Amino acid sequence: MASIACGDGILERFVADNYPGQITGFDISPGSIERAASLTTNPRAQFEVQDANTAEWPTEVYDAVFAHGGLHHIENLDFCIGQMAKGLKKGGMFYVNDYFGPARFQFTDTQLRLARELLAQIPAKFRTGLEPSRCDPVALEAMDPSEAVRPDHTYDAIRSNFEIVRLFKLGGTLLGPIFGGSCLNKAIVETTEGLEIAARLADTERALIDSNKISSDHLLMVCQKREDRGVKLGATSTRTVGARRWIRAKLFGS
Repeated sequence: MASIACGDGILERFVADNYPGQITGFDISPGSIERAASLTTNPRAQFEVQDANTAEWPTEVYDAVFAHGGLHHIENLDFCIGQMAKGLKKGGMFYVNDYFGPARFQFTDTQLRLARELLAQIPAKFRTGLEPSRCDPVALEAMDPSEAVRPDHTYDAIRSNFEIVRLFKLGGTLLGPIFGGSCLNKAIVETTEGLEIAARLADTERALIDSNKISSDHLLMVCQKREDRGVKLGATSTRTVGARRWIRAKLFGS
């Protein structure tokens, strides 16, 4: 098995301790890899420095690949996901848990409107006075050039290489702007009343997602490698033949 953007190796240690086989975690940060190795006692978990934007993978060596919260940091998505598909054996599985929303957290007008409407129903004692808003994308890029660089392209890149076996909509479409924007104070998780309100926030967002009124910014997918990756020129369809005849008649009168 392999994983990308492993950080300090929490997932890799769990997999090595609970499942058979070897897992190698990759991360662009030498410091993260050094810490992951220092925290790991199970020899079946190994760690290596690797830039997922440029690293070429060996062919068909892994049974499973994990991308747990790392793909939204990858700019060269199509290449990266294609390499992971290349590295998987026939029928190999790909696990993804990530943010798929707007790049650089530039939330849509609809998201912000609904998040503000939801926030307005929370008692003032739990609100900080801030409202859901977009962050400054220039400042965010300066702080971390990889943060949410191209998450809105991730789904298509995955679909072109994998069949999605299971998909779970984890939400965050409205709760992300609310909690990420520091719109609620810490008292909401310190009292029974506050926790009940937080649960109702989550339930409301879940109902909107389940009824297809809003999409889910966070997804968990279990995918299987497609053997028909790429595009091949298909046979001429009757629709194509009809269109060709129509064009010829318009242009040449025959």
